Amino acid sequence: MNAETPKTRHCHECGNENIVEGVVVTQSNYRGDVALAFTSMRIFTGSAALSADVCRKCGTVLRFYVDEPDLPWITR
Repeated sequence: MNAETPKTRHCHECGNENIVEGVVVTQSNYRGDVALAFTSMRIFTGSAALSADVCRKCGTVLRFYVDEPDLPWITR
């Protein structure tokens, strides 16, 4: 198998290979976006939008992720 050959993704619940990638995760317009918090310049806080990969057959969310994983995340 070639190292550049893409891996076929499938849903771990139903086995379907029709996965939609990069779905934006939001709440209603009244409550704002769901996001992960990080610090900026040690004074301000920001938030990074979440994206998801979703099975088109059964709706299972395969993963959540952010586009910029190397941020100074706020943790408890």
